[in-house]
Amino acid sequence: MDVNNVDWVASRVQDCKDALAFSGYDGCFLDMLGSGLLFPGYLSSSPINTSTGLAWTHAEWVARMSQVASRMHTGLSGVTLICNGVNNGRRYFSSDGPSEPLVAACGSDGIVAEMFTRLPEESPNTVIDARRWKQDVDMLVDAERNGNRIYTMTKVYVPATDAQIIRWRKFSLASFMLGTSGASRYGFVDLTTRTHLIDHAWNHPSLGAPKGTYYSNQDGTYQRDFQLGTVLVNPTPWPVTIRLSNAFTTLDGSPTTPLLVLSPGTGEVLKLNDRPGTAEAPALETRMGG
Repeated sequence: MDVNNVDWVASRVQDCKDALAFSGYDGCFLDMLGSGLLFPGYLSSSPINTSTGLAWTHAEWVARMSQVASRMHTGLSGVTLICNGVNNGRRYFSSDGPSEPLVAACGSDGIVAEMFTRLPEESPNTVIDARRWKQDVDMLVDAERNGNRIYTMTKVYVPATDAQIIRWRKFSLASFMLGTSGASRYGFVDLTTRTHLIDHAWNHPSLGAPKGTYYSNQDGTYQRDFQLGTVLVNPTPWPVTIRLSNAFTTLDGSPTTPLLVLSPGTGEVLKLNDRPGTAEAPALETRMGG
């Protein structure tokens, strides 16, 4: 594979066309656009840029693969082309070859961020740094503001208890809902495979339209209000107790008490209890996949 070779790019276009003709599907998935393969240990040696004779830099790789994505979109006019390679907010905003140009090159068809809110093999007990977490949320805000779409994936690829899986699922979903305005999509995967193969009510929280953007509270939590509920995330390393002004129901279907305790690195998606005469607004979908 020589990504500088125009014939190699053309062969990717033809492979997609051949696969579509054979399968009857309506789109292709373009993997490995990101610069993760340049990090030590990913490959047995550093990939060489044939135009310079030197190892690829992150900035060079992202620029080149952005061109590849753009050329494939041109060669596959009318075909859905979903990319992979944005990684997470840290890579999106990185000063060393940020992945944001890949998002722009893939456009409204979308690109996958495989490490949203956590690294797959981090301990299930980890509470990630709040600054790192906020970059993931802001990645969604920035990408959608520019007319693009991100397919987030949160992966727990280490043994974890049901309680730990639930914690990460709630935290990642609440974080996603802080940032998206409806264009992006959410996915969650753990080692059991049950979370991404079986649909679940948590994939359709139906809080209605957002009332505005997310905001921070004095206690370190972040919040976003919707017509039919609210979303709260505590990215801090300390527990926070919040006094709720309304009666809500959690994703588990349990009614809340007036005092909601958010442990470190947790989130809640809260739906207002049903009230007579309240019409449900169009739902902000946070479903898995496309």
